[in-house]
Amino acid sequence: LIGMLNWYERVMLATKADYEGETLMWTSDTICYRPGGVGTACDVASVLDLWSYDRAALEADGDVLATIQAGFAQGSAATDALGRPLSAKALIGGADTQVPGELTSAQALRLLFRAQNNEVKMES
Repeated sequence: LIGMLNWYERVMLATKADYEGETLMWTSDTICYRPGGVGTACDVASVLDLWSYDRAALEADGDVLATIQAGFAQGSAATDALGRPLSAKALIGGADTQVPGELTSAQALRLLFRAQNNEVKMES
């Protein structure tokens, strides 16, 4: 999980590109998709939502597996930054539940993000 958070911070938060005189980052309004409009959260979801992408909170968690299990348990109130319920099916790949309803391992974790569609159609 720390590796996933490192990637998120390095790629999603720190990557910059200059384009047509503007410095763009993932969090730029023209790049990240914000379903609630400008000034609202970008459309991103992952298990890191359980710690609100907060490194200190993740590092202080003494039992991350228990946090994940609780976050994805039926009836859990865990949501992403947009208030949508977290989906284990969408965010955890190859989940092993040796005990029904209890995650014991996973093959992959997904970080889902949506970008703005800034397509410009050109007449030919």
